[in-house]
Amino acid sequence: MRRLLVVAVLFTGLSAAVARAQPSVRRGASSRTAAQPAQDDSTLWRVLEDWSAKSAKIKRLEGDVMRRSYDLAFSTEKLGVGKFLFESPDKGFLKIEPLKITPKLLADRKARGAPRNKTTGGLFELLPDTSEEWICDGLRVISKEHDTKLATVLNLRPEERGRNIMNGPLPFLFGLPPADALARFRLKLVRQQDQYTFLMAEPKNADDSRNWSKADIKIDMQTGLPTHVRLTNPAGTSQVTYAFSDLVANSRLSKFWEKLGNSKFNARIPSGWTVKVVNRDGSAEKNATATDDSGPRSGMPNLVGMSDRQASAALNRIGIAKTQIRKLKGPVAETKADEHRVRRQVPKPGSLYDKTTQVALEYWTVQ
Repeated sequence: MRRLLVVAVLFTGLSAAVARAQPSVRRGASSRTAAQPAQDDSTLWRVLEDWSAKSAKIKRLEGDVMRRSYDLAFSTEKLGVGKFLFESPDKGFLKIEPLKITPKLLADRKARGAPRNKTTGGLFELLPDTSEEWICDGLRVISKEHDTKLATVLNLRPEERGRNIMNGPLPFLFGLPPADALARFRLKLVRQQDQYTFLMAEPKNADDSRNWSKADIKIDMQTGLPTHVRLTNPAGTSQVTYAFSDLVANSRLSKFWEKLGNSKFNARIPSGWTVKVVNRDGSAEKNATATDDSGPRSGMPNLVGMSDRQASAALNRIGIAKTQIRKLKGPVAETKADEHRVRRQVPKPGSLYDKTTQVALEYWTVQ
């Protein structure tokens, strides 16, 4: 469950970083607020500014990823490789496949110096990772575990969507504006070597602390992109390292293929899979079984708090036509911010649906 939450905020953190980086660049020196570090930490501030400025230019990023998952209690290292794709403001795709453990791989690992468990001093046993896939469509994060045929759906809160996303614990593929980064994390500039900068981050807020206790980031300052991100869990018993390579930014060719209908952001759950909807705190709401794969079946998105235009667009993206949406007048809004926004919905968030589903939306009204 924690892995889904971490991946969820990976996607949302990326969106936040890109969305918030550009204003920081325009403001220049005036962006330095009370969160700016002391004079002897000015190097860290300059690194964060440079990282944020370069991130602002990236609207789409894709590449290869290698994941190493270390279990310190059982001295195992799981190895997986895959692809990732991010598109501003709020879409993401990550797929990991197990890497076959061959005699040559073991020999090469031994020649390089196999990693040791710092707790026990012994070598880690190398194992293939599991086959997993994550998709974020801006409204929810869907995890698909192919080995167990389990799909887990995490609905994003209204304040976590689009350009308002700022609550994820892993906004480390793109740099946040310095003031935001320092307000949210305890950051340390570990060292600078050639074109690379090494940072260490610790969470300040409760949401972040529930999912990780420390992040180590290696950034290529020529491109403004990290090559490695390592996360340590709150208990200190496991670590996950993501190594990124062959990064391509703002590719027009891959965007063209998306427009032809080859989108990686549309999750379809095959017939017979179990669908589990979970809350932010990790508790499960319900289990259901997908009955066919004729369309997206991964859970009705959470529309509460959206404007009429936003809700209609979100439903249209999952195949619900305007003729299937019924709009109802609700009570008078208590705040101006709630006026003309969705108060309740049927089916409720996380429910299974198909192309014939009828949706009812109740809106806050104005007196």
